Amino acid sequence: METLIEPHRLIACMNCIVSVSRSMLNAGKWYPEGRLHILPLLNLSLPGIDPNDFKKCLVTYNFSILISRFLYALFTIGY
Repeated sequence: METLIEPHRLIACMNCIVSVSRSMLNAGKWYPEGRLHILPLLNLSLPGIDPNDFKKCLVTYNFSILISRFLYALFTIGY
């Protein structure tokens, strides 16, 4: 995502990350180190916040909401 400058590629990449991130965040036996990639992914998603491109901003917002909901469930419920 560091070299993506075309908006359609960034949107497609962020859609894939949103799709995969739910299973990455669950620390199961298949991929227990998936949670270690949360902060780098959030850092790499910062170029998606663009007031001129609504689709890109919406997909980035969807990803950040997914992460924040998971963190809320993790700290309050113990998910």
